[in-house]
Amino acid sequence: MTTATWPPPSSTGSRHLLQRSEVRLYLTSATLLFVELVLIRWIPANVTYIGFFTNFTLMASFLGIGLGILGGRRWQGVGLAPFAILLGFLVALVVIAQLDIQLSSPSEPMFGVGVSSGANANILVLPLMFVLVTLTMTMLALPLGELLRSTTPLLAYAIDIAGSLSGIAVFSALSAAATDPL
Repeated sequence: MTTATWPPPSSTGSRHLLQRSEVRLYLTSATLLFVELVLIRWIPANVTYIGFFTNFTLMASFLGIGLGILGGRRWQGVGLAPFAILLGFLVALVVIAQLDIQLSSPSEPMFGVGVSSGANANILVLPLMFVLVTLTMTMLALPLGELLRSTTPLLAYAIDIAGSLSGIAVFSALSAAATDPL
């Protein structure tokens, strides 16, 4: 009796396509840019308060990607489960909690901080979203640290750029098709 193995062995002895580090690097880069663009566009569209601080989601994404690459060089083999959990939590928080600005009076100099009323819960929205986006992107970028070292630097960079451009193309195609955000 023979036992089945996964992935199935090929007759040429080559590795399964998704086990190749070049393919994983390409797919990870494409996913990173796609998720980054989705978060940059979707969060401010649903949380008006974040829309007034346009670069915070972008900075959180960059910080998360950088931390993920650095962390991935130390902790190898972390799966995508933490990313999925964080992304699910982030989406649920935005959709279910309905985070938005609450003006106590039209004379407030900054949303969430009144002249006489002091700070309310709005002051926590921006740092909370910044931390959640940073953690989400960090978890997604963890494999990049190992994958960027898996081949020569020039080839790794070329694959990373190609994957990033593909992520942008997929986001653009979905935007042009006017798909539902969720």
